[in-house]
Amino acid sequence: MLDDDSDIHPLFAGAPSTTEFKKLRKRIVRHTREAIEQYGMVERGAKWLVCLSGGYVN
Repeated sequence: MLDDDSDIHPLFAGAPSTTEFKKLRKRIVRHTREAIEQYGMVERGAKWLVCLSGGYVN
């Protein structure tokens, strides 16, 4: 699913290609989908915005 470069938005073309990063990306997507389904967070045809914070970097 997310291992094929065509499945990744061009914005993330420079993301790490390590196995650990791919596993993290898959886990985040899986947990997000599960939460969306469990709590009915998205209605068909709705537009939504996703934000993710990586914390403070000095």
